[in-house]
Amino acid sequence: MIYQFFAKHIKHLIAVILISSLNFSITADDNLFFSEMNIEVKIPYANNSDIRNLAISNAEKLAFEKISKKLLSPRDFNKIIELHDINYEYLVESIEFVDEKISSETYSGSFNVYFSPFKVKEFYDSRSLIYSELSSKDITANIAFSNHFDFFTLFNKWNLEWKKINNIGSKINLNVETFSSSEMHQLDLSTFLEGSNLNQMNDVKDAILIWCNPTNMENNRIKFEIIVKLIVNNKENVFRKTFIEENNFYRDDIFDQIISEINYELLSVWIDMTKQSNDRILYNFVYDINSIDDWVKLRTELETLELLDSFYVTSFNLSKVEGIINFSGNNNKLELIMSQNNIDITNMGPYYKISMHD
Repeated sequence: MIYQFFAKHIKHLIAVILISSLNFSITADDNLFFSEMNIEVKIPYANNSDIRNLAISNAEKLAFEKISKKLLSPRDFNKIIELHDINYEYLVESIEFVDEKISSETYSGSFNVYFSPFKVKEFYDSRSLIYSELSSKDITANIAFSNHFDFFTLFNKWNLEWKKINNIGSKINLNVETFSSSEMHQLDLSTFLEGSNLNQMNDVKDAILIWCNPTNMENNRIKFEIIVKLIVNNKENVFRKTFIEENNFYRDDIFDQIISEINYELLSVWIDMTKQSNDRILYNFVYDINSIDDWVKLRTELETLELLDSFYVTSFNLSKVEGIINFSGNNNKLELIMSQNNIDITNMGPYYKISMHD
């Protein structure tokens, strides 16, 4: 009888301890986006007593431009470059000297610059600049080039140039797949965009499909018609572009602008989908578990999620965890963030059913 009394109350006590210890506020890892290491500054030395302070100011400006390039949409990054009224010192949390050398002609210094995430975001918000801290998991990019028999040299160069790219703007991580001549012979635009004859497209939530169609024009020019389809969490974005380039056999940069423009558009779409939001929405969740280890696995993933401010466990037993997620964004963004972190969520109406990828 005494044993049953203690066993009953010990179970309740364990449940209370578990629930109270499984609620978390999220602290993001800001090392990737809000710090820059080894910023190199080299300026003329003219017995200026403030030479070191001048170097620090230059390092802060360079570092801020570098983090802004990682965080902002390409369009808004261009706005940052044109601004001349930024108080960089206010935005910096700390700065470290790595190395410095002074000669009679120049000052050379290397610095590590750490920014205040709160102040940087506050600055972006005050200028209505769009930014995102979310980097994608690897997304397969299928790169196709039609009329390859007529443009065989360009076909090989197109594939080669894309194979050099594994990341777009520190945001979209790519796994580039190109096609051989025989494989291209079996592809047409319609089936390619549908992904029906691409083995790696089966059951894929995220993918990039890029189709390039070249045609000859007068005066030794080529028209490149580009169609890009970005699929993220089963949602599609399609855009088209046309480029006219001079056809020179010795021209190594013929695809530079084309690829740059494609990446610009892809990055802009990605940042718009994952941008910071002032909305704070509470989402109920249910997660079935077989053991405490299952919960530890999910908890570890949740602790690293961008835009997820906190999560709270409201009920816990050895078969199910129920709780609340405090998230900065609507349900489409929540589903995207979860998907990018290998978490499946199903909208059940009053709550989300969560499961983990194998």
